[in-house]
Amino acid sequence: TGGSVSSATEKTYHNPYINRNMSNSLKVLSVKVQDNQTVITFSDNNRIDDDSYYQWFTMNKNAYIVANGQKYTLTRAEGIAISPDKTYFSYAGETKTFTLYFPAIPKSTTSIDFIEAEDSDWRLYGIQLR
Repeated sequence: TGGSVSSATEKTYHNPYINRNMSNSLKVLSVKVQDNQTVITFSDNNRIDDDSYYQWFTMNKNAYIVANGQKYTLTRAEGIAISPDKTYFSYAGETKTFTLYFPAIPKSTTSIDFIEAEDSDWRLYGIQLR
């Protein structure tokens, strides 16, 4: 046997609406709510303004999402290094995509928050799942 099996209990939300995004460059491409995990795919562009850009980015190992008042801490990351390691951009204005994995959240969740760290710009409140 083989092939892809689509589970009726998996839901994917593409480009969800976000109530408050503290970052100008971080975007949520999709949120997948699965039985065993929650998978969020982001994109980030390194341009700060016309003259400057940042050369690398990294993810705090304690990054988390909040669903219904409960905190779910990052379990793994793809496409972005975990601090203190860094993922380097190749040029100004480059957009990189990365995926973060968290424990499963309740299927009834209608919105989540993503917090990289309390002092990070990467704080997104009210990512809508509906």
